[in-house]
Amino acid sequence: MNEEFIEKLENAGIYVVSNVDYLDYTDALEDIVEAFLEIVDDLPAGESYFKTPSKEKLMEVWQENGFGNYDNELATSFYYSDCIEDALGDDAYEFLDWLSSWNRFFTYVSVCRLSDDKFYDLIEYHPFTNLSNGLLDDEDELEKKLFD
Repeated sequence: MNEEFIEKLENAGIYVVSNVDYLDYTDALEDIVEAFLEIVDDLPAGESYFKTPSKEKLMEVWQENGFGNYDNELATSFYYSDCIEDALGDDAYEFLDWLSSWNRFFTYVSVCRLSDDKFYDLIEYHPFTNLSNGLLDDEDELEKKLFD
């Protein structure tokens, strides 16, 4: 039942990341970065999860990526992508929960079983509608289907 339900979630465009097997956000990274970049310029002062990069930092990131003619927007994207990868490695729950609270087109649900520290992170980026998939609505049902 578990594998069938995970496949159903994935077929609905929901990323399933778990420490049950191997904790890896790589498949969801592009959507996570896009969801962050969508809101970063509109966040109130002091509310961004990451420090705003200086021009020098952006130039450094640009050079590290080995490109020629500088593009500020692309350098900023590289900078935040690196920051997001670090945040996912340090405390994915905290960052993804923060992003979900700021971006109405991004849904994050963490389903855990406290008895054995196992969890599933369910991530959906739905940029064309602010409605999340109905499969993510009932956390009790999610827990039952993922762990039973």
